[in-house]
Amino acid sequence: MSKPSSKIFDEARAAESRAVRAKSKEVVDDSTSGEDEGEVIERPATPPESLEVKLPLGIRNEVTFLVTGNPPWLMQHGTRGMLKKDGEKQEEIRRLKQLPLEEQEKATYRQIRTVADLELPEEVVELATYPTTDNGRYWFPASAFSSAIIDAFQISGAVYMVGTRAKGAHLVLENSIRILHTQCILIDSRTMKPFKVPAPGGKPPYIMDVRTVVNSKVGRVITFRPLWLHWAMFVTINYDAAAHGEGVVRQGMELAGDRIGLGSLRPYPPPKSKNPNRGRGGPYGTFTARVWDKAIPEDCQPEF
Repeated sequence: MSKPSSKIFDEARAAESRAVRAKSKEVVDDSTSGEDEGEVIERPATPPESLEVKLPLGIRNEVTFLVTGNPPWLMQHGTRGMLKKDGEKQEEIRRLKQLPLEEQEKATYRQIRTVADLELPEEVVELATYPTTDNGRYWFPASAFSSAIIDAFQISGAVYMVGTRAKGAHLVLENSIRILHTQCILIDSRTMKPFKVPAPGGKPPYIMDVRTVVNSKVGRVITFRPLWLHWAMFVTINYDAAAHGEGVVRQGMELAGDRIGLGSLRPYPPPKSKNPNRGRGGPYGTFTARVWDKAIPEDCQPEF
């Protein structure tokens, strides 16, 4: 009588399983080991000295740029919350919400904005300028340049050929470029000297920009932002020379300066921002970049 097909399948699978276990375990004979015949002893695998890596280690080079702004440049605005003194604003909002709707609409602009946003404009703007802690200079986050380069290649549609397959250039640059320093010291493009934080009561090197913007939570508000007219900074970019040459970084800086920009109301808003009102296109923050083949002046060196 023939066996059922299911039982034949189970036996075949059990035989295959025994064969797999036999490859990973060694049966030691009693005559050679002195142990019970048929005892199974597991041999630990020898840890590998190294792993086969398909992505080779690249040769990293650096290139320094002198970034000169095409004035003006509008920094992101500071908020009164940065001063840890917004309790009055929250209290005013709670009080207004208890009023009838008609009175809320009439009071919103006059009371909420004036009470909360017009009280300490100078302090709010000063916090938005990134003053340093060592010798009274101003700085700007260098990571903004790497983001601008990646965004520039992304909107340009540039591709990078990997064998016969085209890959978005911005994806290659994301894994290639790094910023060498966290800070970029702000300098005066006319004198090539760093801007200095003024003494209390002194005149700052920037202009206070005052305008209304739309806040997603409370509607239209008045904001205060620093506006720089003659500005420049040094930025050093580290890149993987095995992935691309220096020319790609230079091209990215040129595109970023012309199409992306820095700060608020720059030509191209952040593509990954979830806030549709953030960074709407504007005329501010564009720049030109040229390779700086000399040492960065000592007074323009970043803290870190």
